[in-house]
Amino acid sequence: MKTFSVIWEIRYYDHEPEKVFFEVIDEDWENLDALLDDLRDNAIDREPENSCPFGLGDFETEWILIEDEDGKEVWRDKYYSHFEDKDWLEYNKKRK
Repeated sequence: MKTFSVIWEIRYYDHEPEKVFFEVIDEDWENLDALLDDLRDNAIDREPENSCPFGLGDFETEWILIEDEDGKEVWRDKYYSHFEDKDWLEYNKKRK
């Protein structure tokens, strides 16, 4: 088994500007393909929004990045358009 860190974006779109949070959920899987298959089929079973402040309104969650147990990026959502946004850049700088 390998441990992968799945980074989720939680975006509360009812606010101006939108409120954005990021959460890391560690997952143990045989390999990356097995994890990706499970995320595609069962992403709803994870609840990264539970780490956010309660009562902020409607939100969307999205898994945007996966790292291996050494912190190496092994998968990135190529359609995620916010990797250059201030929220992501600030979060990524803090975690490195």
